[in-house]
Amino acid sequence: VPDLLLLDEPVSGIDLSGLKIFYKTVSDLRRAYHLSIILVSHDLRLVKKYADRVALLNDKTIQAVGTPGEVFRHQKMAEVFGLDLTDSGEDKA
Repeated sequence: VPDLLLLDEPVSGIDLSGLKIFYKTVSDLRRAYHLSIILVSHDLRLVKKYADRVALLNDKTIQAVGTPGEVFRHQKMAEVFGLDLTDSGEDKA
């Protein structure tokens, strides 16, 4: 069993029911095998819902690292996406 699982845009093109199955499976694997997972995604809603920690990358450079709430409130998030995301990044409960 590997220590690290790297997933690059693994759910692009998958429907909602497929997303739920995918993330449940990945979550179950993470817990069962104590895996660290790096998942690359442009879908901010999924990042907010499933990530424990987030790194915001832009132009091959890490701009911010933290919980989804911390990163979504970071000024760099607004700069990178050209949006005001200050209300969209509450931490998961």
